[in-house]
Amino acid sequence: PAVSFEGVLDGKGHKIVNLTINKPSTNQVALISLLNKGTIKNLGIVDSTITGSGYIGAFVGKMQNATIENCYTNATVNGKGDTGGLAGFGSKSTIRNCYSNATVNTTGTCGGIVGYLAGTIENVYSVATISSTANSGVIVGFAEPDAAQINLVNVYAENGKKAHGNT
Repeated sequence: PAVSFEGVLDGKGHKIVNLTINKPSTNQVALISLLNKGTIKNLGIVDSTITGSGYIGAFVGKMQNATIENCYTNATVNGKGDTGGLAGFGSKSTIRNCYSNATVNTTGTCGGIVGYLAGTIENVYSVATISSTANSGVIVGFAEPDAAQINLVNVYAENGKKAHGNT
């Protein structure tokens, strides 16, 4: 996995299969630990297992001023806090046109798409299975409550499942 990434990772419609990352005492565990002013697009991560401590996701552990678009996952993601199917934590970031059928397990904030976000989630679909004793939702576990910091547009959560955890 990459530690920090600032460019554009274009999967061009490909998928990563059987990715296994097992670092249960490490933060920012994902394909890319920190996505800073970068973009991941057109990529899938399937039949994979990612395990870490905090800021855990299949694609990104932590994202800042970054974008994930046209991506999907069915990975199993395990963490202790800010754990999500695609990303663990996002600040001033956007996740758009993405899908999650992930299984996300944590004792902290948990989301099928992203664990914690201050940013925009747009045109996403989640039928994720989530397990947490804290804020949890099939879209986002904790959406920054300041209306200027969160924007949810055209999101679909499976019927009967809570979209975000802190409402």
